[in-house]
Amino acid sequence: MNRFIALVWNWRADHAVADAAALVAGVERERPGWKRVWDKPGLIVFEGKRQGAGDGALEVGEGALFVGTVFDASGRIANPASIDVARLRATTGAAAFTELWGRYVAFVRDEDEACVHVVRDPSGALPCFTGRRGWIFVFFSNPDDISALDLDGTEIDRTYLAQRLVNNRVVTSRTGLEGVSVLAPGAIARVGQGRCVIRQAWTAEAVASSAPKTEASEAIVLLREGVELACAAWAGRFEKVGLRLSGGLDSSIVLAAIAGKTQIGAINFVTPNAEGDERDFARAAAVFAGAALSERLRDSDRVDLEEAVRHPPTLNPHLWLADGETDEVEAAFAREQGVDAYLSGRGGDNVFFRSEQPGALADWLATHGAGPSFWRRAWAYASETGAPFIAAVGAAMRLASSPPAGTPAPVLPWLSQRAIELAHETPHAPALLPPGKLMHVHSIGDRLNYFDYRAHADYIYPLVSQPVIETCLRLPTYMLSPAGADRGLARAAFAPKLAPAVLARRSKGRTNVYLARILMRHVPFLQRFLLDGELAASGLIERDALAAALTEGALMRSMEVMAHVAGLLCIEAWLRNPPCASVKKQAASALVT
Repeated sequence: MNRFIALVWNWRADHAVADAAALVAGVERERPGWKRVWDKPGLIVFEGKRQGAGDGALEVGEGALFVGTVFDASGRIANPASIDVARLRATTGAAAFTELWGRYVAFVRDEDEACVHVVRDPSGALPCFTGRRGWIFVFFSNPDDISALDLDGTEIDRTYLAQRLVNNRVVTSRTGLEGVSVLAPGAIARVGQGRCVIRQAWTAEAVASSAPKTEASEAIVLLREGVELACAAWAGRFEKVGLRLSGGLDSSIVLAAIAGKTQIGAINFVTPNAEGDERDFARAAAVFAGAALSERLRDSDRVDLEEAVRHPPTLNPHLWLADGETDEVEAAFAREQGVDAYLSGRGGDNVFFRSEQPGALADWLATHGAGPSFWRRAWAYASETGAPFIAAVGAAMRLASSPPAGTPAPVLPWLSQRAIELAHETPHAPALLPPGKLMHVHSIGDRLNYFDYRAHADYIYPLVSQPVIETCLRLPTYMLSPAGADRGLARAAFAPKLAPAVLARRSKGRTNVYLARILMRHVPFLQRFLLDGELAASGLIERDALAAALTEGALMRSMEVMAHVAGLLCIEAWLRNPPCASVKKQAASALVT
């Protein structure tokens, strides 16, 4: 994965030029060895050492620079000579969304308007954060580089922390610092005349709303071609890839799509208990595809949370702190096998539409009405899923009459009223889409929000590449999940290339017991760390209510509580070691006011 820092300023303003000179000197001092891959009036782009076998910056004449990997519509690496810079400039960069795809952030210069357009690809696969220092607008990809930039407005963002306390996977443009935000996937920032204006040029809702009528037989072909295009393009960038092969549908589809395109080293992680032991499925998938498979046992006793919380400062709290065990194994496996990057099937549940609710049935009802075809589909849904017929119909009718506005926030007894008030946001007005498709859009948005750097390896998620996302968004949910079948269209599209055992599988691997063992072993530490730390002093949690939840009995009664406690641990660790020296002085005292 590429790592960059870009500085943008008004080159016609002396005060901005002076600020730029100072910041350039600071970056070169803090990041020696980084290269200036583009140096133009009002724009300098630095690039650090790329992770894995990433692609270098793609310069398109004097007018545009792409940092990252850029494919054309056929899945080949884009040829700079074939990219129309004038069209890019005329569309403020949005032409890239219809003609190119990949993992990139682009910089498009417009000298006539004295501005730069910063474009983040719709998959969001390359992170992009933005902040300001004086008259300089800064864009950077690795959250660890916050320490090298000395940005303005680096106070703790209380609203962001409250939102993370409510939902550890919240989708937001906020970060842990008030002066730093996320440039969303598909967004374009116009920087000029001392201002930065961001517009959302690509949205999943707009893609879904533009869907043409498609027959089921055509949908199978479209989905298969989109997946094979994305997987083959990514696999073709590396001599050998590692694949996290769980034996589930999504990772097995990725394996089927890359077989023969590159060398593959598949790895399967096993927990000692049955819910996390998917070896039989992974073996079947590997044998069917002719791939070598290595198996590794996950050992919860090797996870030391007391050590994990002492991680280096970073822009945002981590999502989870116990990945060190598998990261070490993957790093060693990559060295042993000569693996250049890891591919994963993560995101398949989201794009292929795996849902516990009858969203597909509700969409048919919303678009076709309650005629005979609806009742036939309802019977088929009940038969496929095992849901009671009357309950399924009732749930579909409720969904069709009251579309979801998003994932409801959980009720957590330890949240203070202040945290709840800070976290509250006016619900986003729902798009004019049927309810199941809205659920689909929200699910994809959740996955796009969580690309990040894995320190031990370059990780690629081909199933959430733009060709796959857009193909699935344009298909009705009742095609993606016919009769409620779990990712039914994807199964049908790849049926000839999947092991029969994988094709017939309906279960999902879990790591609940693995997580429970880690937390149970650390209950005394959790009590000390969470009840006597920054969060307890912040006024964002009710200490007594949290104390009641941090017992072995309370944790064992609810996996949901365990997941939230894991999130609390990440936030507390971040507050104790925030990313900037100025923030370290604030900590809880800044949150109390």
